[in-house]
Amino acid sequence: MKNNEIEEKLAELCHEQWVGWMKYLFSKTEEVGLETFNVNDVDEAGSGITYVGKEDKTGNYWIIKVDESANPTTLRHATKSNNSETSYSSAWSNRVSLTYNNFNKVF
Repeated sequence: MKNNEIEEKLAELCHEQWVGWMKYLFSKTEEVGLETFNVNDVDEAGSGITYVGKEDKTGNYWIIKVDESANPTTLRHATKSNNSETSYSSAWSNRVSLTYNNFNKVF
Protein backbone atom coordinates (compact mmCIF):
# COMPACT_ATOMS: atom_id res chain seq x y z
CA MET A 1 0.00 0.00 0.00
CA LYS A 2 1.35 3.43 -0.91
CA ASN A 3 1.64 6.27 1.59
CA ASN A 4 -1.22 8.27 0.05
CA GLU A 5 -3.48 5.19 0.20
CA ILE A 6 -2.63 4.72 3.89
CA GLU A 7 -3.34 8.40 4.56
CA GLU A 8 -6.70 8.12 2.79
CA LYS A 9 -7.67 5.05 4.83
CA LEU A 10 -6.66 6.78 8.08
CA ALA A 11 -8.59 9.92 7.12
CA GLU A 12 -11.66 7.81 6.35
CA LEU A 13 -11.40 6.06 9.71
CA CYS A 14 -10.99 9.37 11.57
CA HIS A 15 -14.00 10.79 9.76
CA GLU A 16 -16.14 7.76 10.67
CA GLN A 17 -15.11 8.10 14.32
CA TRP A 18 -15.87 11.84 14.31
CA VAL A 19 -19.31 11.26 12.77
CA GLY A 20 -20.08 8.65 15.42
CA TRP A 21 -19.00 10.99 18.20
CA MET A 22 -21.06 13.88 16.82
CA LYS A 23 -24.16 11.66 16.52
CA TYR A 24 -23.69 10.66 20.16
CA LEU A 25 -23.20 14.28 21.24
CA PHE A 26 -26.28 15.48 19.38
CA SER A 27 -28.35 12.64 20.85
CA LYS A 28 -27.38 13.92 24.31
CA THR A 29 -28.37 17.49 23.45
CA GLU A 30 -31.83 16.30 22.45
CA GLU A 31 -32.21 14.57 25.83
CA VAL A 32 -31.83 17.88 27.67
CA GLY A 33 -33.79 20.04 25.22
CA LEU A 34 -30.88 21.62 23.37
CA GLU A 35 -32.04 20.64 19.90
CA THR A 36 -33.46 24.17 19.51
CA PHE A 37 -29.93 25.58 19.18
CA ASN A 38 -28.86 26.17 15.59
CA VAL A 39 -25.27 26.43 14.35
CA ASN A 40 -24.36 30.02 13.45
CA ASP A 41 -20.58 29.86 13.08
CA VAL A 42 -17.67 27.44 12.89
CA ASP A 43 -14.06 28.54 13.38
CA GLU A 44 -11.25 26.07 12.74
CA ALA A 45 -8.81 28.15 14.77
CA GLY A 46 -5.78 25.91 14.23
CA SER A 47 -3.60 23.74 16.49
CA GLY A 48 -6.48 21.25 16.72
CA ILE A 49 -8.96 23.80 18.15
CA THR A 50 -12.38 24.31 16.58
CA TYR A 51 -15.17 26.53 17.90
CA VAL A 52 -18.83 25.91 17.06
CA GLY A 53 -21.25 28.74 17.85
CA LYS A 54 -24.92 27.91 18.40
CA GLU A 55 -27.90 30.09 19.33
CA ASP A 56 -31.57 29.51 20.03
CA LYS A 57 -34.43 31.77 18.96
CA THR A 58 -34.55 33.51 22.35
CA GLY A 59 -30.89 34.60 22.21
CA ASN A 60 -29.35 31.97 24.44
CA TYR A 61 -25.97 30.92 23.14
CA TRP A 62 -23.89 27.78 23.35
CA ILE A 63 -20.31 27.78 22.13
CA ILE A 64 -18.47 24.49 21.93
CA LYS A 65 -14.67 24.34 21.97
CA VAL A 66 -13.37 21.13 20.40
CA ASP A 67 -9.75 20.36 21.25
CA GLU A 68 -8.44 17.60 19.00
CA SER A 69 -4.88 18.09 20.25
CA ALA A 70 -5.89 16.61 23.60
CA ASN A 71 -5.86 12.87 24.04
CA PRO A 72 -8.68 12.00 23.96
CA THR A 73 -10.35 14.84 22.09
CA THR A 74 -12.12 17.13 24.54
CA LEU A 75 -15.29 19.16 24.22
CA ARG A 76 -15.83 22.16 26.48
CA HIS A 77 -18.90 24.34 26.59
CA ALA A 78 -19.65 28.02 27.19
CA THR A 79 -23.12 29.45 27.73
CA LYS A 80 -24.78 32.61 28.91
CA SER A 81 -25.12 31.02 32.36
CA ASN A 82 -21.35 30.73 32.93
CA ASN A 83 -20.10 33.87 31.15
CA SER A 84 -20.62 37.62 31.35
CA GLU A 85 -21.24 38.00 27.61
CA THR A 86 -24.95 38.73 27.19
CA SER A 87 -25.33 38.30 23.44
CA TYR A 88 -24.30 35.67 20.95
CA SER A 89 -22.41 38.19 18.80
CA SER A 90 -20.24 39.44 21.69
CA ALA A 91 -19.70 35.88 22.95
CA TRP A 92 -18.63 34.73 19.47
CA SER A 93 -16.29 37.71 19.10
CA ASN A 94 -14.68 36.85 22.45
CA ARG A 95 -14.85 33.04 22.08
CA VAL A 96 -11.15 32.51 22.79
CA SER A 97 -11.39 34.14 26.24
CA LEU A 98 -14.74 32.68 27.36
CA THR A 99 -14.99 30.39 30.37
CA TYR A 100 -15.45 26.80 29.17
CA ASN A 101 -16.46 23.81 31.22
CA ASN A 102 -17.84 20.28 30.96
CA PHE A 103 -21.34 19.84 29.56
CA ASN A 104 -22.86 18.80 32.90
CA LYS A 105 -21.49 21.93 34.59
CA VAL A 106 -23.06 24.45 32.18
CA PHE A 107 -26.46 22.84 31.53
